[in-house]
Amino acid sequence: VALYAFTAPDSNADSEASHCYKACSFVDTATVTFAELSPQDIQAYVASGEPMDKAGSYGIQGIGGQLVRRVEGDSFTVS
Repeated sequence: VALYAFTAPDSNADSEASHCYKACSFVDTATVTFAELSPQDIQAYVASGEPMDKAGSYGIQGIGGQLVRRVEGDSFTVS
C-alpha cells in the first residue's frame, strides 16, 4: 500500500515555506497467505460477485477474509 497525502499551507505561520503545500508519502507491506482452496471454493467465491470490484480480487474485510489463513504485517495494509 502506498499513501500520498498533501497538507495545506499553515496559515498561522509567518515563514515563506509555510505557504507551500507539503507532500508526505510512505509505503507499507504485508504478506497474505491464503488457505488451500478447492475449485469449488473459488467458483463459489466468484459467484458471490464480491471479487469483481477488487483490485486484488478479494477484500479481507468481506467474504474474502474467510479465504485468508494468515496475515504477516499490519492488517490495515491489506484492503
